[in-house]
Amino acid sequence: MESDLYLPMKRFLEFQNCEVKGEVHDCDAIEVRGKEMLVIVELEFSLNLNVVLQAVDRLSLTPKVYINIPRHCKISSRVDESKLGAQRAAPRVVVMTDL
Repeated sequence: MESDLYLPMKRFLEFQNCEVKGEVHDCDAIEVRGKEMLVIVELEFSLNLNVVLQAVDRLSLTPKVYINIPRHCKISSRVDESKLGAQRAAPRVVVMTDL
């Protein structure tokens, strides 16, 4: 269940002095840090084209969109994070977390 990813991600961001809110306007989570630009985090258990397209749609709301997937996800072992962050019209990074 995607909600299992929320608490670890929320704790991580709150440790960095961010305010985190879940389920805002169809976004799994949003992060606000002072007056900085809004960050959207999509929580997913797998990385596939639909997830990437969903994140690309979120780019209409803010240029900072992240996809959070569990570290044990099959695809995460094949993801080159440095290349994902290089594309302007794509989510900036895939964050892999431990549950």
